[in-house]
Amino acid sequence: METDPLLLVVRSEPVSPEHAPEYHRWYADHVEKLTAVPGVMSGRRFQCIDGEPQFMALYEIENFDVFDTPPYREVKGFGTIEPYVRFTRNVYRSMPVDGPSDGR
Repeated sequence: METDPLLLVVRSEPVSPEHAPEYHRWYADHVEKLTAVPGVMSGRRFQCIDGEPQFMALYEIENFDVFDTPPYREVKGFGTIEPYVRFTRNVYRSMPVDGPSDGR
């Protein structure tokens, strides 16, 4: 079992500028809903200043089991705006600064 929180990292951007206003409105509501899920400890959005995609959301999650709960499943994903968003989703765990304990 994980002792440190996990990080859910979602890097995304609207597929075209005309979808940007809807994307940002949706995200404002989504971060509020996702951080209300038990086990989601925090959520923040960031704007890229060098590279792509343009935006990132970073959520601190108590443990991997949160992803299997009904409250999380109700709000996960991009919903109706998904066709208008490019994104990647990754989950990270902490590791020692000299590398992971499993040797990878």
